[in-house]
Amino acid sequence: MRYIQTMTEAATSAPRLATANETVASNIRAELARIDSRPADLARTLGENEMWLSRRLSNKVMFSTNDVQEIAEILGVSVGTLFERRTPSVGGRLMRRHLYLMDVVGPAGIEPTTSTV
Repeated sequence: MRYIQTMTEAATSAPRLATANETVASNIRAELARIDSRPADLARTLGENEMWLSRRLSNKVMFSTNDVQEIAEILGVSVGTLFERRTPSVGGRLMRRHLYLMDVVGPAGIEPTTSTV
């Protein structure tokens, strides 16, 4: 019985993956920011009111597949792009760190010579 409790506790304490709808909503917000647009502009282009889009972006109502397809076309991205799970901040931090280390070490080709005496 203790094993079952432990497994249940482990399952509830594990980090939860985002649902497909949460991922789509997050990617729509990211694409809107990338093109310097607002959700209200997207709602207007879709022929809907702001509340309609707001409820979907806040995961109170799920996007339909037709909604996702139409939004992808408006944003100029593929439907698959809206379903991708991304972690841009992690990659961005790693890239900045890598560039910083390159500045400290210097480019290849100017390493001091080593003797083999």
